Amino acid sequence: MGARRDLRARIAARRSVRCEVAGCSSFVNRISRYCARHRDNDQRYGHPLGRAIRKSETGRFSRILASFIKANRNHPALTLVFTELDTMVAEGTARAAATPNAKLAPHDWRPRLDRELSRLHRHGVTPADIFREVGTLWFYSRTYSRELPPLSRRFHFAAARAVLSLAPREGRWSLDGRHKQATRRHSTLVLEHFGRSLTVALAGVLRAAEASFDQHANTIAQRHRSLRAALEQPFT
Repeated sequence: MGARRDLRARIAARRSVRCEVAGCSSFVNRISRYCARHRDNDQRYGHPLGRAIRKSETGRFSRILASFIKANRNHPALTLVFTELDTMVAEGTARAAATPNAKLAPHDWRPRLDRELSRLHRHGVTPADIFREVGTLWFYSRTYSRELPPLSRRFHFAAARAVLSLAPREGRWSLDGRHKQATRRHSTLVLEHFGRSLTVALAGVLRAAEASFDQHANTIAQRHRSLRAALEQPFT
């Protein structure tokens, strides 16, 4: 009771406090530093001004990275990180299977992450799929660092969200059994820890691959230029 009374007092004391985001005149949400909208962004995307990075923005980077992976599929560095990613998913799946019905506290991010890894495993997500998603965002962030600062908390969240989106999330049937209700959003702690782990695991390989990636990008760009020039000639 004392803790609840103290929390209510803290909330009441902050009712007139403005959101810390520059230019935002809204009042803070409960004991957050931000208003409800910016707090929600921070919990979803790792920053109060964060947003989802759309597939339409990263498509060309994903295609170049797919070409890079195909050309280097037998490279020992890729073999190593793919094995590490496979182990990460397998170990999480095993832990999730050992405690399938455990009740979790809000701060229990590890068991929640294990359940997410188990979901990826059930849907056949491969280490190459995970590498492609993180790598795509890595090279996107090199070009659009204002939208997604490299190696930032925002990057960690984007990487985790991209990988966890590789498999459909299980919805819950409504009480009348007619339709599935949306699942709860991803845990902020899961996104933060998982995204950081992925970044740490893959940063060395991705950094070393930058020159090769740029070469693949230039090759594809050159082909496109040659094709456009060729198409300027009329067909007979």
